[in-house]
Amino acid sequence: MKKDILILATAVLFLGVGVLRSQTAATAKPSLQVLQELKKSNAEVIDQQKKTLDVLDEMQKTADQLKTFSKRS
Repeated sequence: MKKDILILATAVLFLGVGVLRSQTAATAKPSLQVLQELKKSNAEVIDQQKKTLDVLDEMQKTADQLKTFSKRS
């Protein structure tokens, strides 16, 4: 799971670099503003991933409990 998060973060980083390169000088936002927007979007993605990971952990715990109870019966 950590590997997936690292891959996604890398992809977002490369996407951000592509956005920075694709903008022309006349229409480009200041670099700091673009980086702040990327940081905000990255933080949102990370928060969502943490929530998903928590849900998956809970599901794993429940599955482990079910396995334990089914072996006892």
